[in-house]
Amino acid sequence: MFSLDIKTVFVMVIMISFSLALAIGWIAKDDRDGLRSFALALCAHGVGYMLLAMRGAIADWISIIVANTIIGLSHSLFLLAVSRFREMRCPASWLLAPPVLVAIGFAFSMDNIQHRIVIANGIFAAQNLLINYRLLAARFDSPIRGRNLMACGISVIILMLITRCYAAIVHPDSLNGAFQSSTVQRVTYLLVFVVIVLVTIGFLMMTKERSDARLLNTALRDHLTGCWNRIYLEEVVAREIAQLQRNGHPATVILFDLDHFKKINDHYGHDGGDRVLREFIRVLAPQLRDTDILGRWGGEEFLAILPMTGLTEALAIAERLRQHVAAHPFAIGRTVTVSVGVAACLSTDSWAEWFQRADTALYHAKESGRNQVCADGIAFTQRPGAMEKSWVYQLVWRDAYLCGDAQIDEQHRNLFVSANRLLALDNQQHAGVIAAMLEFIDMVRHHFTDEEALLKQLDLEMAQLHGNIHRNLLERADHLLSQYRSSHIDVAAIFHFVIHELFTQHILLDDHKFTENLQRHLVNASSPTVMSSAQN
Repeated sequence: MFSLDIKTVFVMVIMISFSLALAIGWIAKDDRDGLRSFALALCAHGVGYMLLAMRGAIADWISIIVANTIIGLSHSLFLLAVSRFREMRCPASWLLAPPVLVAIGFAFSMDNIQHRIVIANGIFAAQNLLINYRLLAARFDSPIRGRNLMACGISVIILMLITRCYAAIVHPDSLNGAFQSSTVQRVTYLLVFVVIVLVTIGFLMMTKERSDARLLNTALRDHLTGCWNRIYLEEVVAREIAQLQRNGHPATVILFDLDHFKKINDHYGHDGGDRVLREFIRVLAPQLRDTDILGRWGGEEFLAILPMTGLTEALAIAERLRQHVAAHPFAIGRTVTVSVGVAACLSTDSWAEWFQRADTALYHAKESGRNQVCADGIAFTQRPGAMEKSWVYQLVWRDAYLCGDAQIDEQHRNLFVSANRLLALDNQQHAGVIAAMLEFIDMVRHHFTDEEALLKQLDLEMAQLHGNIHRNLLERADHLLSQYRSSHIDVAAIFHFVIHELFTQHILLDDHKFTENLQRHLVNASSPTVMSSAQN
């Protein structure tokens, strides 16, 4: 097939084993990652092959029994290294039994090379299967490129060992001696050399990847409380904003501020304040869902990011968390409460805008007496739902939402009523949600038509811009309804659009800009016709 001197390959295997063992042993400070065990495994592997290469120059029992026993020991040490890396217990029987079985089997098969090949390669294959199982069975908490490379190398060696067993049984003439220049022998020892390199690189990559992942995790954690820090929170919100803009998936943040924390610091000292912050996280974190992200924003402020969560659901979660904290007996011997601001992301939001609304909601919660939950921009109240022990969040009309035009204001009120009918439904009422949404979209479309007609009469510069906003909102409403019909989104996305894209963003913000323009027009206009029309 190809010309390759077997003894030369033996020398290559021995040299690479010792060189890598020396390098890894030199840099390994301890065996927490299994590096020292791995270096010992490489060293044992080199010693075993060195004894094999000395066949004829030393006693046969050394070059056969001892050599293969040491190679079996090297596989056990590889298993120990992987177990140490994975922080798994490795029973002594798993380590000692294989080399002992090789020694016993060879002692009774000194005159039968076919039996020795089957015994050694069968046991070595079983050891490598166990190594691969340890590598692949449990979930990694770091990148897996190194693990995959190592597992690939071990899988190759397993196939090679099984092939040698098969060849010893079916074609025993191809394996009559360690240095026999047959195709099976040449491929075997060349693969041994390649696999040593692959497995070593893979193991080193694993240790580096995990070290890097742990360093990154440390850099993204708040050192006092152990929760995520501001850097990581900002990374997560960037992803959630992109998800909302791309797929319409809602996301909400909850901003917590410990009430009267300065008094706690003044009375119990900064150590006491730190203990309260740590205990607050221990109390709060288990109450959040697995998908939620909790971090420290700064000082006594904490931020929870709730992916795939609309405002109504987030408000219920925030209220439950507030009550849970207030009911907890803190170790300092006094009640600790939190004020909570809740804000859902808008499709047009930057993070600064999104956070500003959460911060404003938190400010309102504190100004309203603390130890309560407020949402951004719009008032909510609760009423009993159709299901026992369920609560439905309802929009509350305020006179502050009035524009000044009787027709537009009446339509806004009617939209609030229609929206509240929609908010009273849930995912179990699929057909009802579709019917309510169709009615709501029809009302919105009629309202937008009347509003644009008024703008055109006044010939305001922002008329075209307002019309573009209307068209975008209607397109988004139709798209979300289509997605909901096909069950690609749940009712939370519908609620998010109704509450935020329409009420918070449009009626409370864009329509108020519209009102300000009307008021300026009324001041500057002299025509009675225009003045009578400009009531909005």
